[in-house]
Order: sequence, then C-alpha cells, then structure tokens
Amino acid sequence: MAESATPAVSVEDLIAAGFYDPEADDAADRLAALQLLVDRGATLDDLRGSGGDFGLLVSRLALLPPGERLARDQLAERAGVPVEVVERLWRAAGFADPGPDAAIATEKNVALFQSFAAAVSLFGDEAVFQLIRVIGSAMARVADAIVSAFNVNVAQGATADTSGLAIVQANLESLTYLPMLVEAMDQLLRLHLVAAARHGVPSLEAGYEAQQLSVGFVDLVDSTALSQRLSGRALGAALGSFEAEASDVIVKEGGRVVKLIGDEIMFVTQEAAAAYRTALELGEAFSSHAVLPAVRIGLATGEVLTQGGDCFGTVVSLVGIDTKAAMPVTIHVDHEPATKNCSSVMSSA
Repeated sequence: MAESATPAVSVEDLIAAGFYDPEADDAADRLAALQLLVDRGATLDDLRGSGGDFGLLVSRLALLPPGERLARDQLAERAGVPVEVVERLWRAAGFADPGPDAAIATEKNVALFQSFAAAVSLFGDEAVFQLIRVIGSAMARVADAIVSAFNVNVAQGATADTSGLAIVQANLESLTYLPMLVEAMDQLLRLHLVAAARHGVPSLEAGYEAQQLSVGFVDLVDSTALSQRLSGRALGAALGSFEAEASDVIVKEGGRVVKLIGDEIMFVTQEAAAAYRTALELGEAFSSHAVLPAVRIGLATGEVLTQGGDCFGTVVSLVGIDTKAAMPVTIHVDHEPATKNCSSVMSSA
C-alpha cells in the first residue's frame, strides 16, 4: 500500500511559524482554515505574505491554476512573441506593469497570448489591441462588481470570525458559482453578437465604422445636492437604482446603454422614434421618483462614429452639450445646422 504524501506544510510548521496556537480558544477553527489553505497549495511564504487576509489568499489560490509562474520574458519566450508585444498586451488588458521579474502568468496563459498574437493577422495590429482594451475594461468592471457584491453581502459577516475559517469557507463557496458565471457570460456574448450584427455593408470613415443612430444623454438634475443629502451607502443605492431603472427603459425600447458616467447615462437607438419613446418614458419615470431628482434628456440623430463599443463624433458632442443646457424634466432634441440631419422636435415630459 502506497504511503500518503507528506503535506507541504505540517501542523508543526504552522506552530513554529506562529500561525497556529493549539491552546487558543478558536484553535480547531483556525487549524481548519489553515488546512483549507494548505490543501490548495499555500506555502509558509504565502501565509506570511497574506498579512492575515486568508480570504484574499484562498481566492488567489483557487482562481489561479497551479504550476510554474512565469515572468514577462519567460511568457514571451513560451508564447513565441516579442517581449514588447507581451508588455503592450498586458497593459491593453488593463493590468499595471509589474516589472520584468514579477511572476505574472502561468502556463495556461501562454495559449492566451499566442491567440492574441494570431488575431493580429486577421484583424490587424491596432484593431486587436483596441478589442483587448474593451474586453479588459469589461472584465475589470465585472470582476469589481463581483468582488463588491461579495464584500457587501457575504464577507461583512464572515470577518467577525477571528479564526479566519468563515471567510475562507465563504470565498470557496462563492467560487463554486464561477463556472456558471463563465457559462452565462459565454451565452450572453453569443446572443449580443447576434443582436449587434449590422445589416448590409457597413459605412466606414477614416478607419471607423459610421452608423446612422439616435444618441441620447440622461442627466440627473443637481446630483451634487443629492450626494450631500444622502449617506455614502444610500447614494450608492440611489445611483444603482438610476442605472437599473434607466437601463430597463432604454433596453425595452431596443436601445443600448453605451456608458454610465456617474449621474449621466449615454444611450443609442437605431430609430429616432425609439429614442423619443425612451426619452418620454425616462422623463416620466424620474419626474416623481421617491429618491432621485428629475432628469434632463438630450437627443440627436445623425452619423455617429463607433469604436470599441463607444460612440463619438459631432452628433455625440452636441447632444452632450445640449443636455446640460436643457431645463429639468425636458427633452432637448438637437436641430443645429451642424447636425441638419437631426430631427427638430422639442418635447416636454
């Protein structure tokens, strides 16, 4: 019968390093927490470097695959791409430069960087880096939202356990949902790709795609007063409600939320009529809201340049300016000569 392997970190090691006191009141829970960490590959150096934050340590151990960690030069060599390309890809994906000696990747990441490099031959150098910036930004936002939801709804209670067992278990339990999240993201991406497909031959201008779109800006009136009146938690909940309720209206009418900028939302629709309906519904929804103030809404229709999921150009710039000039609870529809292809309707909610 084969003997079981000796654990990389023994109980004696934990005692000697000062991580475990068998005489402590919470000794059993403390040892259980440490064993969960060791079972996932934690070393004494990992435990020392954690600063006692076992939740963060166990999430890193569970999320990053085991195996050799590669520095920048090693990753470039394994992927067969220049170091400069690895550096640029790393920054484009949204990560700070860790320096040449930091272990930033695993063997599994090699294929990812090879795929990035291969995509250049299909889409071109600049297009690939722009796409990676968009993906990296989107993933950073998703990751931040997940971590924030965990901290607010789960971790807050678990941190009261000084043994560290509750926070380790909470992290491990939350991570069991990761495969379902990844699958959901895969399915949603496929559905959004179908929805985003263009009809006919796209119009191009100076390397950018040009589309005939209606652009809208929804701006909360006097949000500064709102921030002074509400606590931090209440303000966060109010802005979350603003984003959720406005997004529901925009999407219901077939529009797309381009971005949220604090107290302002930018959206686009394919048809001007849909933009008008959206604006009227938004004006009505926030005209008598229990917490949120009224809104200003600006609309314009014309040729819009698109890149990386964002929209820009003359129409976008003008409607942004017009929105700030509009009276509360009004819909300002641009009809300036510079955007003579825009509608010339002014409507009050």
